[in-house]
Amino acid sequence: MTENEIIRIIARDCRAKKLRFYAKVYTGRLHKGQERILDGMAFTQEYARMRSIGYEIKVSRADFLQDKKWPDYLPACNSFYFVCPPGIIRPADLPPDIGLYWVEEGGLTLVKRSGRRVVQPEDLQNVLKSIVINRCETERQKTAIMTKRMNRVEKEIEELKQKNHDLHKALYNAQEDLYLFMHPEENVQRKKRRSMNE
Repeated sequence: MTENEIIRIIARDCRAKKLRFYAKVYTGRLHKGQERILDGMAFTQEYARMRSIGYEIKVSRADFLQDKKWPDYLPACNSFYFVCPPGIIRPADLPPDIGLYWVEEGGLTLVKRSGRRVVQPEDLQNVLKSIVINRCETERQKTAIMTKRMNRVEKEIEELKQKNHDLHKALYNAQEDLYLFMHPEENVQRKKRRSMNE
């Protein structure tokens, strides 16, 4: 099972719980000069009492054992869960306030519930900023793609108009040729008039 597959499962679970889910969220914290990116974060849709839930995905036990950066995500999360295939992480591997989901049969199974923690306002603000910036960038990219598609459609419409014009012209000429074929005397008269004009 891949990380992207698990992200889609988390997103589906969050929709069912009426949570807003965002994948690959920048936390604003740095580790060895690199920005920390949380695999997923969800928010309750209650602005007065908004709660943030962090998700860190692991697809191998070695990845979990080598990961020393995940505590950096906690200040922005009211709750924090690891998400993995069954058995990769066990409840005994985790501190008391860290939760665990196993991915089973295309869904999430709660193995250990996360404790509640108080977020650090600055950390949460950085997360929300990154979400807004990424959303704006996504919308900008969508607008650019739609503009490109519209330009291509307009070009295709112009090409179809030209083809339609050429088709009407060819049809008119064919009707004219058929008429002259059916009325040879008219063809002769036209040739006479043409030669007189020349």
